Amino acid sequence: KLAEVLGLRYHSVKSVETARSKHATRQAMRQAGLRTPKSWIISNRSDLERALHEDFPAKAILKPEQGAEAQLTEDVTRDNALEVYDRLQAEMDRSDDNVFKHSRRFVLDTYLEGDEIDVNIVLQNGRVVTATVTDNWPTRPGSKKATGSSLPSRSLTAAQQARDTKLAADALVALGFTDGVFHVEMKGGDMLEINVRPGGSYTVSWDAAVYGVDEAEKLFMTAAGIPLSGLMPEKPLTYLEGVFAFSPRRGLVKKIGLTEKAKAQGLHILIEKKPGSTLTESDNRVAFVYSEGESNQDALAKIHGPMSDWLELEIEAR
Repeated sequence: KLAEVLGLRYHSVKSVETARSKHATRQAMRQAGLRTPKSWIISNRSDLERALHEDFPAKAILKPEQGAEAQLTEDVTRDNALEVYDRLQAEMDRSDDNVFKHSRRFVLDTYLEGDEIDVNIVLQNGRVVTATVTDNWPTRPGSKKATGSSLPSRSLTAAQQARDTKLAADALVALGFTDGVFHVEMKGGDMLEINVRPGGSYTVSWDAAVYGVDEAEKLFMTAAGIPLSGLMPEKPLTYLEGVFAFSPRRGLVKKIGLTEKAKAQGLHILIEKKPGSTLTESDNRVAFVYSEGESNQDALAKIHGPMSDWLELEIEAR
């Protein structure tokens, strides 16, 4: 909003607000003639009851209109949708997360099958400058949180990556974006959601290591209107595989870090729960551990085996 008032080059308020709403994003894509699954906006229980009497899919997913880290997100069917909604709504009412202050509505989406990926795109003047595709490993049972990541992608062919990159770019343009760095989540060839920012956690450093693309630098360059180069290496500079570590115990984190064996193998760690953090049933992801190799298989071999081989974790029961 400040950029708009000052007349500075930046995203429009309308584009950002549309991207923040999963339902509004789908509407914009549909109006542009882009492929997007059927969805419903759920403002209250009556909206969900009406959706159940329409062309409701065999399997759907219920999630906050605006949310992060797969919070309050669950698969639903016609039989249990109302029960799940009541429970998630009650959890949202109890939550003090700032993300839910902007919207307390839910979106009911058709459940998407297939591999989940992230497309990290740099746009300038409405054109793709660079794009990378990262695999998200399957989610944990009973959870929507991925268990790991791979870069370069090993689940999609080059043609599939090109297909998904094009849809992601077309969706951004349909929402009115022309410049910037974006993190677009996709599954099975369909778009899940758009994040108007570079990817979090490991994303920026991974893209720099594998493709020499510094998305943090390009973010500032697009804001300043400096012409960007789209040069990327013909082959990946390295291969990265990472696994998210989830604690089997609940309580207080006393110690966390790589084992001596992991250090000797050259593994890296991004700690998410530092000593003093409390682990609960739903919030128990503690770290992201990753390896580097001359191929995906080479990197994978270094993080193969039980978590205790590469992560030292001490939890005090509470």
